[in-house]
Amino acid sequence: MEYSKGDEVYIRDFPFGRPTKIKAKILALLKNGFINVKIKNGLEEGKIKRYSEFQISRLDYQDYMDDLEMNGV
Repeated sequence: MEYSKGDEVYIRDFPFGRPTKIKAKILALLKNGFINVKIKNGLEEGKIKRYSEFQISRLDYQDYMDDLEMNGV
């Protein structure tokens, strides 16, 4: 999946899992599919963390649940 600097993303509960309600903003795209993000809410608000591209999603939690309801597992 292609991400770019400044995109708003959601952190997944585990790689390829469902998105949580934690928002983040992409700060930098690193080598080997890693991305630096700044957490916008939650317990680690304001921290800069490194995630794999498999651990973030553009879909928010509600959109994910709606899609799951319509299309099934």
